[in-house]
Amino acid sequence: MRDTVAEELPLLISATHTYPLPEQPKAIALTMRSPGDDEDLIRGFLFTENIIESFDDILSIEIPNSNSPNAEHQEALVRLRPGKKIALNKIDRNLYTSSSCGVCGKSSIDNLQTIGNYLLPDQNNWISYQTLCELADQVFLGQKKFKETGGVHATALLPLDTLQPILREDVGRHNAMDKAIGGMSLLHKLPFSHLIAFVSGRASFELVQKAYLCGITMLCSYGAPSSLAIDLARKVNMTLVGFLKNDRCNVYSGGQRLYLNSKSLTLQMNNR
Repeated sequence: MRDTVAEELPLLISATHTYPLPEQPKAIALTMRSPGDDEDLIRGFLFTENIIESFDDILSIEIPNSNSPNAEHQEALVRLRPGKKIALNKIDRNLYTSSSCGVCGKSSIDNLQTIGNYLLPDQNNWISYQTLCELADQVFLGQKKFKETGGVHATALLPLDTLQPILREDVGRHNAMDKAIGGMSLLHKLPFSHLIAFVSGRASFELVQKAYLCGITMLCSYGAPSSLAIDLARKVNMTLVGFLKNDRCNVYSGGQRLYLNSKSLTLQMNNR
């Protein structure tokens, strides 16, 4: 019996700007990821690592061998808007980034707590516990790669006004988050305060940080949160939910946004 294995291949991300004079691209990161949705990954990564201040800073993303997903490696060139400087000084990440842990390349934990651009709104009674648990049953039904391989993470971003989540998968949980953020940036303007983020595994510090930088108010994990993730969520007033199941959940921060009331919802999946 043949086994389908999740792909993990390197992607080199370089950036340049075209004004005032052409310049050699500067390497930003070499990341291990699952091929696919690479442009979403790059948009999300550059923003959540504070390399760009706005998604509009990106003029174009070129991936020359994007039609060969099984190539041994791929390179992406990001062209930034004229005059935009590459803010490598805002991150202290080694050039190599593994798929297993996005913060492993950080040299100091003191540099992790990046100041966000958005104050999270203090919505009381935003969504019911029952609705949230019900959504847990539905939100990852479209996780195609996991069904095939059993070896990938997923992030789904759900706008409650449309119930059409964007779902992205990757061998790296932080990559899945960046892909979802990058994909959502094409549909919605920042901040993403009207979105709920669902992550398939544990809630790490970096996932909370990436969500916070985009103004996401609520992050729900199917697994356990780390102590540092809880500390950050409480500090920025984010609702952090763990062990989300179809009939229960644990709330670690921001419980004022949840209330007791039953309501039936059906999602329309938006994934690829």
